[in-house]
Amino acid sequence: MNSNTPRPRSPMTLRALRRDIAVLAAAAAVSISFSAWVHGQTCALEATPEAAQREALAVDVVVSAPDEHTVRAPAPMTYGEHFAFVVDLEAPYVVLATDVDATWEAEFDGLLGVDTVFRQVDGAMLPPDLAVMQGTEMVLWATEDDGRAQKLGTAKVGAPRLVSQAAGALGPEARLDTWALHERLERDGVLPAALERRVEAAIWEDGLRLLVAPLEGARASEATWARSADLPDPELYRSKALDPAVDGAMQRAFLSAPEGRVAADEHERLEHGPLMPHIVTQAWSDATGETRLATAFVDSPHLDVCGGFDRSFALGARFAHGQWHVPTALPSHHTMGPALVGDFNADGFADMLLEPRPLDGDTTILRGVVEGFEVLDTLGEVPYFGCRC
Repeated sequence: MNSNTPRPRSPMTLRALRRDIAVLAAAAAVSISFSAWVHGQTCALEATPEAAQREALAVDVVVSAPDEHTVRAPAPMTYGEHFAFVVDLEAPYVVLATDVDATWEAEFDGLLGVDTVFRQVDGAMLPPDLAVMQGTEMVLWATEDDGRAQKLGTAKVGAPRLVSQAAGALGPEARLDTWALHERLERDGVLPAALERRVEAAIWEDGLRLLVAPLEGARASEATWARSADLPDPELYRSKALDPAVDGAMQRAFLSAPEGRVAADEHERLEHGPLMPHIVTQAWSDATGETRLATAFVDSPHLDVCGGFDRSFALGARFAHGQWHVPTALPSHHTMGPALVGDFNADGFADMLLEPRPLDGDTTILRGVVEGFEVLDTLGEVPYFGCRC
């Protein structure tokens, strides 16, 4: 592999992910079209304090909604068919469901280390649309740097299992510490049976629960996501630099949105300086080179989950029918920017995969809709009980 070849990302592990989604407020709208705003007068942003810039640019927040006569409705997009997370549990597993029903639970099926427990599935209670996944084929993909993805071939879906993961101080009165348990397991090679049963129960009670199934394929261990082998490949967009005028407009839209203003104020309050230089913008183009989407998100070196700057607001703006549409907030929780953008269900709307922020982030797949974006599904972070710092 030469130095210019994108390197595949590591398979998603459950340790880096959290369940809860905080859907952020959308950018405000006024009566100026985004197209007119983008191509209007520019401002000397560096010459003005950031708070004053936001005040001066308040009227620059975008506006016009898509014309209902020219925009068709988005097509259905189904988790598990158009997209599914793949996780590493010392073997590759596809995530069949991120919301586990208690009626699916059967007997415990063994510990993996001291923070992961498997559980058998009551097949009679599993919904038919999930049970039917066993034995089907999925196409495996690995997300790479620069918004690219590599197709890895196919794999067969094995028998469903339940899994739960948690770390830190677990159980009643937080008496089961996974660090101490790990040291004991390393020393003795096994946990006493009674202690093992307590650990299984505590992880199940406190942990992130998923319905998963093993993937049987030559390159399954490299995969980060998958989709049904019955579907054609998705159209994946390429990342590129935004036109300078659109770049400035996206940054101003970011700072004019309520969550963007809060992020900027917090960045300055913590004496990290203006947020503007840390608002990363990107354009995303289809196979013909036509720009389809612009995104903006925070990538500050001062991001710190231990009492420091802790914001992850992001915006997206569609380009369609020769004009830019209103930038809208991306539903997210502790995410970074897009790891992947494309059209996963062939409806002309941009869908995207948001990568997790290190240590405490979600991995979230969004589907494009007329109003902007909505969450298709989220792979959450494994809960950690204690101080991460």
